[in-house]
Amino acid sequence: MRTFGIVVDSLINLNFKERIFQDASIVSLSFMMNEKLYIENNKEKYRKINKKDQLKPIPVKTESFIEVFKEQKALGYETVIYLASSTYFIDTINQANLAKTILNDPNIYIIDTQSFGPGIEYLLEIINFNKDKKIKDLIQIIYESIEKVNILFLKEKVINLGVAKIKLPLYEAVLFKGEFFKYKTIFKSKTLHFMNEYINRNIKIGDKPYIKVFAANKMEDAKILQHEIHTFNKDVEISNYGVVPLVVAYYLKEGSVGILYGNYGE
Repeated sequence: MRTFGIVVDSLINLNFKERIFQDASIVSLSFMMNEKLYIENNKEKYRKINKKDQLKPIPVKTESFIEVFKEQKALGYETVIYLASSTYFIDTINQANLAKTILNDPNIYIIDTQSFGPGIEYLLEIINFNKDKKIKDLIQIIYESIEKVNILFLKEKVINLGVAKIKLPLYEAVLFKGEFFKYKTIFKSKTLHFMNEYINRNIKIGDKPYIKVFAANKMEDAKILQHEIHTFNKDVEISNYGVVPLVVAYYLKEGSVGILYGNYGE
């Protein structure tokens, strides 16, 4: 029997609750963009974001964390695990830790996943697979799994020429691990080759890959990428995470696609 409850924030698509952790508690995040309030509830449609748009996270109240931690305790769970989205997007960890201090409960674990959406979903599936382990061992597995997660996305290369913008037939490949790291620049025509090479290189060193594809604003983009990668990697399980939340799309920019690469092997 599971002895721990799960808390996540709303930078993850909530359809995971249809399969696992149906009683997980959600901390709702909100942002101001050009003086308009956006509540990240996974229903907000991505719109085209201009370079001048300003995005500002609204701090989560400590009371919100106290509420969800109490909610999980009321369900009978001795331990509560909060998987926090990367502080790059919004810092919830300080307020969560304050809530833990106020509740004076050492059995609340606040974990910086250094990730978002698909990365957190990967961790939830790892947790579900290991749910019968002792809490100390489970927490160790979570931290080890965080180290195995890589998020790689591709966005169009754009140059500014005064008032004009020119899109080049290039993609910038960028890694996300707590923050963005430029990886390399590739031709669009080489996108599929680049992705396959990245996957196969890791398989050769012993990985058992776990892959989710995602897109900044169009579900169709994610579906196309999933189909193309699967065509050349039929033995690799590839699922479609879908479209990322608004705040993540703001940083990825319109037309971006990517993959979450996890590892089930050693």
